[in-house]
Amino acid sequence: MGINSLIIFIYFILLSPLSFGAACCGGGSSVANLIVGDYRTQLSFGYTNMAITHTVNTDGEFIERDKNNQEVLETMTAMASYLAADYWQFGFSIPMHKNTHKTDYKTSNEMGVGDIKLQPAFEFMPELYYSKWKPRGFVFLQHNIINSRSVYNTKSEFATDAFSQGFNTTTLGLYFTKIIGNFDLTVSTEVHTSPARKFKSNGNEFWVTPRDGNSTQLTIGFSPQASNFHFGTNLKSSYDGAKKISGDIESLGTSKSYTEAGLSIGLRVADKSYNVSYTDQTFFGVAKNMNAAKIISFNLIHFLDL
Repeated sequence: MGINSLIIFIYFILLSPLSFGAACCGGGSSVANLIVGDYRTQLSFGYTNMAITHTVNTDGEFIERDKNNQEVLETMTAMASYLAADYWQFGFSIPMHKNTHKTDYKTSNEMGVGDIKLQPAFEFMPELYYSKWKPRGFVFLQHNIINSRSVYNTKSEFATDAFSQGFNTTTLGLYFTKIIGNFDLTVSTEVHTSPARKFKSNGNEFWVTPRDGNSTQLTIGFSPQASNFHFGTNLKSSYDGAKKISGDIESLGTSKSYTEAGLSIGLRVADKSYNVSYTDQTFFGVAKNMNAAKIISFNLIHFLDL
């Protein structure tokens, strides 16, 4: 049994009892997997269900999905980060996707390993002395390694075998965080770029050239005194440039953008943290050329001094 087959088998055992829900992919920007506490190793395991509720056209019009046309993208991700030196850390993530498309006449359901992400990070603004306002600052570089099919070379009628973004995307980002009393504030921003790539599909050979994208996220949290609970709210804006297709197929796409809002609750117990979050990409009604989703996520983080 190969490594990919072993991973699929393990995730299948874990995913099979979970109930079906309509969902899909909405955004394309990266999220930093950073150690920000007083520990050396961080292990994370997360589950996300992204339920598509609307298709947003190029004019920004939200069109509600028919109940007889459901999609689901369930993702289980294993992540790890290690503090190699005082200010240097390295991380990686491996996702497992379960894609389902259900209509009145057919249901397509496939599972596979997605793109692997590698990430070094450096804390360029450490907290060496007390400051009422100065945040901690990190710079991170993340690289996406293609590990499966994308929508450009899918062999499935509904592209349920598309577990990859399709590109070796490189992301450069900044992450700032500050605790003030019982409140915490986090601001992160990133830009990402991808080289052109050749695809073959249905006898056609063509190049897809992505344009750069970016995203910015603001998170405000609150931890009651003498409590291990943490409550948070976040606002995120994301943009991806249009993709140009040339070769046997000629096309110039449209840029994709959205603004989303989210709520979260977390519980810290000893060396573990349990988090649940809800995100709504339809809340502001600001998006273009995408499938808007309502997202539920669960995350377990284990902190180690190894």
